[in-house]
Amino acid sequence: MADLIDEVSGLKREIVALKGKVDETREIVQAWEAAKATGKFVKWLAGLGSGLAGLWIIAKAAGASFFR
Repeated sequence: MADLIDEVSGLKREIVALKGKVDETREIVQAWEAAKATGKFVKWLAGLGSGLAGLWIIAKAAGASFFR
């Protein structure tokens, strides 16, 4: 019976240690998801900026040829 109690105590300590590792992993996953979201936003913003720059160039070229 004492062996069984020792075994259960050892398992409880292992569970507590694993719980700490799970919490660390959860934090890493959350940081990774935040980085992915930031990357998607930056990509979207770059696309928007290049689209606006393209429209500006087209408008400027059209305006220059219109007033010649």
